[in-house]
Amino acid sequence: SFTAAQVAATQALVSGAGEMADWATLTAARDAGTLTTGRVYTVMAPIFTNGVHGTQWVWTGTLLRPAGAQAIAVTNTLVNGVSGGTTAEQILFQRQLPAGLLAGARSIRVRSLWLSSGTDGGSALFLMRLGTLGTVADGEVSRLGNLGASSRQFQFPVALLVASSTSVERVGVTSSTQSPDLGAADGAGRPGATGVPNMLTTSLWVSLSVTQAASPTQTYSLHSASLYLE
Repeated sequence: SFTAAQVAATQALVSGAGEMADWATLTAARDAGTLTTGRVYTVMAPIFTNGVHGTQWVWTGTLLRPAGAQAIAVTNTLVNGVSGGTTAEQILFQRQLPAGLLAGARSIRVRSLWLSSGTDGGSALFLMRLGTLGTVADGEVSRLGNLGASSRQFQFPVALLVASSTSVERVGVTSSTQSPDLGAADGAGRPGATGVPNMLTTSLWVSLSVTQAASPTQTYSLHSASLYLE
């Protein structure tokens, strides 16, 4: 027997609207087998609280793929980290992604802007983690480090190819300030695939964090961040 969500999803399809109230309704229709292969479906409600409305998805027959680049989460709220003098890793941005959201994407792109309150020495390391815990124990999928004290703003762009439902692959050339350390790098300067929990069946947290040297007293803050799927 169908659940209430599956019935609602089926009714929406019969009406020809191609619109779903939320991500749960869309995935319920997927599980009920009532989606049409090749059709674009619009999820009206944001996937996250205060998120982006009206994301669009194509059903391939096996996966829900983003219909072009889709902004999933955007924030311009300043988040201050703990003041200097601690080396503890601090998560300043995170979202819990429902199961299946990442699995159909071809790439995951995260852009963030960070601020430093001073120039009194030391360096910072910015990390992106992806896992089931929502803590610093989740696996690292990208990093940006070796930043000197003279800079006050830092861009941390992350581009990941979805290699499979259980692995991602960092895009970008390794340099003195980009240290992926994720698997064996290939001839193009791209690190090898990194294993992640099953993105098709598991809800995952994406987190952006910062660590810094113990000596400085400045504070690192997250100015803005955005998450796109393609």
